[in-house]
Amino acid sequence: MQFKISIFCLLNGALFALSGCDRPGVVAYIAPVDRPAAEAAGLPEGWLRQKPGPMQLERYVMQREDGEWTEITVSKLAGDGGGLAANINRWRGQIGLPPLVDADAVREAEPATEMTEGAWWVDLAGTDERTQQPARTLVLILPYSGETWFYKITGHPEVSLSQREPTATFARTTRLTP
Repeated sequence: MQFKISIFCLLNGALFALSGCDRPGVVAYIAPVDRPAAEAAGLPEGWLRQKPGPMQLERYVMQREDGEWTEITVSKLAGDGGGLAANINRWRGQIGLPPLVDADAVREAEPATEMTEGAWWVDLAGTDERTQQPARTLVLILPYSGETWFYKITGHPEVSLSQREPTATFARTTRLTP
């Protein structure tokens, strides 16, 4: 009896699989990827595109002839990206600085007057957690269409500071897509 039920189930399954329906089969296609920084007017001099890490849309490295370098990343988050104070404290932790109370953390930001209203620069100096070398993190924060874009520069203090203006120019020439 069990053998008859198994054959019945097998035949029914085969008939069902072969009959299908009137809809077409699986269709594969290439979907466009949101790569806004790739739509910039051009990369600043010396920037080399790298594979983006988690939560990064773009990643670049800029290295001087003496071997000192900095990394520039582009990311975006919904809304205010978790809040100015929380982000500043996270970046402070990444370069060995202790967290601040929210009111003090917000004072670390200065208006990015060369950008749109509501944009901020954060400039932090500390020690790179990985290399234990002096490091500087500068972040350009741009609110746009319900999202917040972050252009983050981290690395050797002098090299990072030298990339502030190229990063602002890059951000101005990037077509932001919500």
